[in-house]
Amino acid sequence: MSRLRVFLGCNLVLFCLGCYSQKKESDLTALLSLATSIPVSVIGDSLCERSQAFDLADGLGSGFQVLNVCITGSTVPDWSQKLDTALTNAPRIIIIELGTNDVSSYPTDQFPGNYDRLISDLSIRTNAVLLITVLPPPTDPGFRTGVLTINKYLKGLSASHPIADMETPFLQQENGIHLYPLSDPIHPDPAGIAIMKSVYIQAIGRITGLPL
Repeated sequence: MSRLRVFLGCNLVLFCLGCYSQKKESDLTALLSLATSIPVSVIGDSLCERSQAFDLADGLGSGFQVLNVCITGSTVPDWSQKLDTALTNAPRIIIIELGTNDVSSYPTDQFPGNYDRLISDLSIRTNAVLLITVLPPPTDPGFRTGVLTINKYLKGLSASHPIADMETPFLQQENGIHLYPLSDPIHPDPAGIAIMKSVYIQAIGRITGLPL
């Protein structure tokens, strides 16, 4: 295969990723086999920053380049002001892990509007696939109520964007194993992070059609 054909093949792969919502996952499988590396950007808060973007650089392997630009304490409106940071690697997939700080920063009924603006601004600047995180429920009662409330909105985005559902496996397993340290009911412990890592990898596998 000539270098020109490889170059054109890789660029076609990246274009198709940007058109994910219009393409079936199976249509991408053959094309993605030509790609050498898929850039992924992760924007989020301390859940992401403390875990080194959920160790996705290792979990996804050499076929992906993971850019971790997560910032502790960030809310959705915060990230709306610094989206250029998330686009420095020209990502084809952007993971959005935000909302936990929002529930303690302003009324939850404002969250959908803020999140819609974030998605709209990103969609104007990039054709990357936006992978929406349905958040893991914290064990802190106040945060938990707020997170479960905004998760209803986040789940509704599945009609237009792929989602990584953390709520379901956390609720299924929280009575059997500790998913948060006793001293920290907000940030998942290694077992909780392992669940999040697995959910993200499965979601990216569905987006790309690659076996991960």
